[in-house]
Amino acid sequence: MWKLHQEEAGGIIGDEMGLGKTVQASSFIGVLAASRKLKSVLIISPATMLQHWLNELAVWAPGLRRIVIHQSGE
Repeated sequence: MWKLHQEEAGGIIGDEMGLGKTVQASSFIGVLAASRKLKSVLIISPATMLQHWLNELAVWAPGLRRIVIHQSGE
């Protein structure tokens, strides 16, 4: 992830379910935020993963301001 970031390229973490993609991304976001190399991040996920993302960001990027925008399908 760091190499892609240095090259200003995007990437996809394509691991199977349960292998820690959210933790990897959250910790990387935390490192970038701590080094002040982060302006903003947009995370799009299924509603069922919302609380999981918030929990992991609280652990790995505790100083990061989080804004949740959620709309039901109804």
